[in-house]
Amino acid sequence: MMEESKRESIEKIRTAIHNYVEGVINFDFVKAKETWHSHSVKQYYNSFQDKLEKITMIQSRPDGKQKGEIKQTAEIKEVDATGDAAIVKLEWDQERDDTRIKFIDYISLLKIKIEWKIVAKIFNVEKISM
Repeated sequence: MMEESKRESIEKIRTAIHNYVEGVINFDFVKAKETWHSHSVKQYYNSFQDKLEKITMIQSRPDGKQKGEIKQTAEIKEVDATGDAAIVKLEWDQERDDTRIKFIDYISLLKIKIEWKIVAKIFNVEKISM
């Protein structure tokens, strides 16, 4: 089998991230979940409790209908890949009611068999005044 070029890998990584973003924005968590490896995790620092939190994609899904209208957009800021490993910097803007939040995700992907899968994500959350 012919090895894919770095350009082809980056395009496939961008497609995986696009599918994740589209799933989240449209509350299609089946589509979003398909881009994640089943044992992947999200990690963040909980400053209120002074501890590192770890959750799975399933645990981070909202239960039921969202309160208030949510407007969100996301933009891939950087993609870097070497062999079967990659990192993506993704910037989200979210507006809900009178609150605007900026998320910066650092997403790690691995090429597993022939697909790029998200295996980990760390992120920062920043509230922005409106």
